[in-house]
Amino acid sequence: MRGRLEKWPDATDDFKLSSGLGSGGRSVPEKIRRERTLEIPQKTVRRLTDAALREAQLNRLSDEVANLRRRLDDPTAANAYLTNLEKQRALLLTTHMPTGVAVDFSQQRFDQALVGISDLLFPWSVLNLPYMTEGIYQAPGTPDTSGDLGTAGLYAGGIAYAGELTQDGTGGPAERWWVHTWRNSAVFPAAPSTGRLYYRFAVDAECNIYRDPVDAGSVRSYVTIGTTGDVASDPVDQWTNWQTVGWPINATLPLTTVTLALQGGATVTGSIPVSGGKSAAIGFIYGAVISVAGGLLQILYGIMSTRRFVPGSSAPVTYRDYDKIEYRFEPDWWVKAVQTRLTMEIPARK
Repeated sequence: MRGRLEKWPDATDDFKLSSGLGSGGRSVPEKIRRERTLEIPQKTVRRLTDAALREAQLNRLSDEVANLRRRLDDPTAANAYLTNLEKQRALLLTTHMPTGVAVDFSQQRFDQALVGISDLLFPWSVLNLPYMTEGIYQAPGTPDTSGDLGTAGLYAGGIAYAGELTQDGTGGPAERWWVHTWRNSAVFPAAPSTGRLYYRFAVDAECNIYRDPVDAGSVRSYVTIGTTGDVASDPVDQWTNWQTVGWPINATLPLTTVTLALQGGATVTGSIPVSGGKSAAIGFIYGAVISVAGGLLQILYGIMSTRRFVPGSSAPVTYRDYDKIEYRFEPDWWVKAVQTRLTMEIPARK
C-alpha cells in the first residue's frame, strides 16, 4: 500500500489543493462527477455517518467496560467510573439504529456457491471507479479540543487523510470524537438480460501515526455500501439497503506495539437483481472515526483504497489492481438452474 501512494498524482491544473486540510483537500471537476457517478445526497451521507459514529462509540464503550471488569479485583463492587461507562453505553443503545436492511445470509451462501460454479463459465469484467468526493466532517467543537481530521487527497476509488487532534483533559474523562467521511458511486453497464449482477472488490486501509501520547482513544475506519438494480427508477436518496460491510482499522490508543503503522482491509462481495436493459449502481461511503482523551494524536497520513479482489490468487497486488472493482452478469435461467440443483442436493447430504 505504500507503493500506492507513489502512484497518486500531485496537484495539477485539474486537481488543485485547497488551502487547508479541514476544508476538503483536492477538488474534482464537476464534469467527471456528472458523467461517471451518481451524487449521494448529503442527508443520506449524514444519516449513515451518524449511524457509523454511534456504532464506533458503542463498540469503544463495550470494549472499555469489558476491559475494566477484567481488571477489577471484585467486578461486583461499586465503581463510579464503570457505572458512568455503562450509563453511556445504555444511552447509545437507545439511539443506535442499523444502517439498512438485515443481512440475507441465505442469499449470501447461495451467491458464494453460484460464483464458485460460474467462475468456470462466465468471465469477470472490470469497472473503473470515479473520483471520491467529500462527505461529512464533524469535529467535537468543545473548548477542550483543537485540531482537524482533514482530507489530504481525493482519488479514483480512494482517499487520504491526516490530522493533529488534541484533547487537553479539562473537559473531564470522556473521549472526544472526530469523524470524516467521503463518498462515491459507480454505474454499471446496462444488463444484457434479467438475472443478477455479481460484484467483488477489496478496500485496503492504513493509518500511520507519528505520536500518540494520549490517556485513551481509538482509531477506526469503515466501509459502507448501497446498491440499486435500476438507476432510472430508484433515486439514491431512496436506497434502503445501505450496509456497513467492514471496519478495516479498529485500534485502541495509546498503541502498545513497536510500530505506529496500522493496516487492515475489507473484502466485499455481493449481488444485485437486475432486469434486461437496466443499469445497476453501487454507492460507497468511506469513513475515519477518531477519538482522543487527555493528550495529542498526530496522524501523518491515512489511506483507504479500492482494488480488484481475486480469491485464491497468489499474484502480488500491484498498482494496476487499484481504482477498480470487478463484476459480471448471471442470466436468470442460469441462476434458477443452479438454485434448483443445489436444492436437490440438500436432502442427499443429510
